Amino acid sequence: MTDRRDRRRQRKAVRAAIEPVATKALAIVVGLPPALVGQVEAWVTGAIGKPVRVIPIAASPDDNRPYRTAQVNQILANVIEYGQRKRKAQQQPAPSSILLLYVPGPTQEPLLTAFDFFVFPVPLTALSAFREGRQLRHDPIEVRRAIEAVVTPESATMSVFEAIQQRVGAVRDAEALQLPPKNFHIGPDRPIAYFFSALRRGDLAWDAEIDGLKAQEFDDKRVPHLHKGANRRAYQDNRGLIFLRAGLLAHHGANREVPEEDDVEEGAGQLLRGAFRFGCPLAAGFHHDVQLEEDRNMAAIVLACAQKGKIQSKSAYVNIYPNDIVRGRKLAAL
Repeated sequence: MTDRRDRRRQRKAVRAAIEPVATKALAIVVGLPPALVGQVEAWVTGAIGKPVRVIPIAASPDDNRPYRTAQVNQILANVIEYGQRKRKAQQQPAPSSILLLYVPGPTQEPLLTAFDFFVFPVPLTALSAFREGRQLRHDPIEVRRAIEAVVTPESATMSVFEAIQQRVGAVRDAEALQLPPKNFHIGPDRPIAYFFSALRRGDLAWDAEIDGLKAQEFDDKRVPHLHKGANRRAYQDNRGLIFLRAGLLAHHGANREVPEEDDVEEGAGQLLRGAFRFGCPLAAGFHHDVQLEEDRNMAAIVLACAQKGKIQSKSAYVNIYPNDIVRGRKLAAL
């Protein structure tokens, strides 16, 4: 009997190894009162039209303070745990996309900030309106209507998200949405994270051009690391740093890696920041090769490493990942 069970387990393991894993989208739904949380999964699943894992987290019934610190921490911990579990199962990308459906409110900023730029924010704006002294987020009919309005495949929101997916997943030299948020500087002490935050809040349209950001052509004279006669398009920040998208064959040091010795929660958070941009998966190992023109030494420039804090590089070349982890030779913490 034991041998038979062992053979069944072995067959099951073989099937799991050879059959492709169907990864699901992840939809996080927040801002709704506890009484409605149990119905949210069915509403999202019925409307979205594809395999989806729904994580609904109850918010406070208080319309003045729907999001509190403990709730934000719980939401983030649930998402991190999900991402960590999928990583251990070697499902990559896992999940296939991440949507954050939330009811806008006066205490929303800590919620949005906690999720950084690894989710696609979907405001359920209609539910923040008041009727007879209460927000519409307490009304199950209005909640279901608001969810269906944004997640059905034909909705304007999903049309925008599809365009974002194409941009984030693009294999091309220059795409602004792929840049590392804290290390690409648009102006003095203004990293591109400033504009990413404006996109997240809805203050800037998703297809808007960012002032001061324009891709340039670089040849092997300006960037000696290039092959002789090669020309590549790339963005150059206001400090003169050139952010050259690494080629697919150079996607080493996978950005999904979570060092075992690091704090699990922080490490998994780094994994999500490195693996997703605005809810869309980035290629494993995606990074930018960063240098000054003509292979000049970078020692005078301060970089922001997500692991080591402020650092300097005494070489002419570093790799910077989407989660602002900096790797290279001769790195020194400040």
